[in-house]
Amino acid sequence: MPEPVILGDFLGWQPPPLETIIGQGIMYKGSKAIIYGRYKSLKSMLALRLGISIASGTDWLGFETTPHGIPVIYLQLEIPQALLHRRVLKMLNSSTGNVGSQRKSDESSTVASRIATTSKSDTTAINTATVPESGSSSDGDTPRTIPPLWIWTEHYIKLDTPEGIKELRRVLDKTQAEVLILDPIYRTISGNMLELHHVQNFIDHIEGLIADYELAIMMVNHTKKGEYENQYANVDDMLGSVLFGAWPDTVIRIERKGRHEETNEQMLLASFEVVRHAEEEIGSRLVRVKSDDISFRALPTNLMEELFND
Repeated sequence: MPEPVILGDFLGWQPPPLETIIGQGIMYKGSKAIIYGRYKSLKSMLALRLGISIASGTDWLGFETTPHGIPVIYLQLEIPQALLHRRVLKMLNSSTGNVGSQRKSDESSTVASRIATTSKSDTTAINTATVPESGSSSDGDTPRTIPPLWIWTEHYIKLDTPEGIKELRRVLDKTQAEVLILDPIYRTISGNMLELHHVQNFIDHIEGLIADYELAIMMVNHTKKGEYENQYANVDDMLGSVLFGAWPDTVIRIERKGRHEETNEQMLLASFEVVRHAEEEIGSRLVRVKSDDISFRALPTNLMEELFND
């Protein structure tokens, strides 16, 4: 446990550089974030696309990720593996392979083909959705290695128990992942999500992982029943204890906003309700969803009123 540091020594301390994972303060190495929304708001698909974007170093909703990419585990506790497999294939067969702005769009098809490379794993608990190979940067100058995205379908692991945390630590040791995506939170907790001490137990275990592995964590959560259509809903309306609104560094709410009149594409609104480490407030982003490849593109904010009616 760290000891207190006198002010003079603290001011003289040189911290290591902050390692950005998602730009504008949304996620740093060692931070935690939550995406939440009502049932069928496509938050799980956004979380999966986030894993692809972080591993490949491409944008997510217009926000830059670590350019060289970093290894990610996407732990899915709800969707059957066969259906998840179909969803991943659909995403990686996307012609864009990217979300957000056009940064690195020229290399995205190459990224998609490489990130979809599969290999046998000697660990039955993990399916390697990606194995790193050499790829080229968008300007064609120097080759780079695309880190792996690990897809893990495990419907029974509980991360508020010593056994569950031990298994997760084993997987982290093996994969050397630097980002963990949990989808959804409620399936990882054996206790009552409404009870503070049960949720605090889960949080303590997760904080231990963050400290030991310098891990960044993105979690997916639902809204409470009865809050689905509340236009004034906020972080306090997430499923579970109020700690889920107070604990994360970043909280992103996802809402459906109808369909585009001309293209019939689904529209989402991503609201950045908490971004504790942002230097400037991040406004909501309107997101267009293409159903044929499950790709997401953030649109200019001035199109919000034009493209959908509240």
